[in-house]
Amino acid sequence: MGGRVHARIAVADHWTALVSSANLTGHALTKNMEAGLLGRGEDVPGRLHDHLLYLVSTGAIEEALH
Repeated sequence: MGGRVHARIAVADHWTALVSSANLTGHALTKNMEAGLLGRGEDVPGRLHDHLLYLVSTGAIEEALH
């Protein structure tokens, strides 16, 4: 136990999700190349949304409230 999910996934709803490698550090903002993929539509964002809710419901991860 004590591990952390290090995924960078932001799911707005069943229609919009962002999967990214981005860090918010000085190097990330000035020297590194950070990339992300914005998904819109029902398939991938909806599946990510449902999967994250499943992980929360099973206790595998805790819901971020911020």
